[in-house]
Amino acid sequence: MDQFNLLTAARIFGELGGIILIILALGVAFATWRKNRNPIDLGTLFLFVTVAVAIIYTGVRATLIDLNLLDSSVFLKIGLLDLGDLMTVLMASAYVWFIVYLYQLKIVYSLPLVAGFFFSAYGMLTGDVIPILDYVTWTMLPATLVLFINAIKNKQGLSFSLAILAVAAVLIAVVNPASIFAYAIKWFTGINIILGQNGWWDDHVFFDRKKRKQIQNVWISRMTTSV
Repeated sequence: MDQFNLLTAARIFGELGGIILIILALGVAFATWRKNRNPIDLGTLFLFVTVAVAIIYTGVRATLIDLNLLDSSVFLKIGLLDLGDLMTVLMASAYVWFIVYLYQLKIVYSLPLVAGFFFSAYGMLTGDVIPILDYVTWTMLPATLVLFINAIKNKQGLSFSLAILAVAAVLIAVVNPASIFAYAIKWFTGINIILGQNGWWDDHVFFDRKKRKQIQNVWISRMTTSV
């Protein structure tokens, strides 16, 4: 009985901890958008919201089922489409939009929005998730690869943060959402969003040593001149 209570407490702590971190991360992302008011921050905020809702919904549902507090046949649906699947479609569309915006492909700016609306509407009306899974697969994988390449090539911390987020979203979809590994992914997801929005990846991982050296030389020169 004590072992069961300990395991239950660990699961609740893991789930609540992940939820709190993700909500805090959303708050940081919202504050960043509110401060800058630019489209890229609004797009990433929307992306973070879809990931957060999908992870929290699937995690809470799986934990409740695992603790025998919810029947496995119970789903929260929008029309005929499960909420988790809907958020996944919107997430994939947001990733495509981010790539399009990143490379300034203005002619297709609206394409991800149209695709996301079409697949969401199709799923809500039919309940068929096969085309949705195909759409997510063939958008998320290339988008993740492009983001990793852009992060390394251009020393772009936000791209790296989003790429890591995509990997976390994929992992959380294939592991038991009520497992220790899943809880660790959720915690890392919240931390990763916060680090990406605060520029930690840019400052500590992808900083340009040459550029920083040039800035330091300029300041040294100014200080020497003033003396």
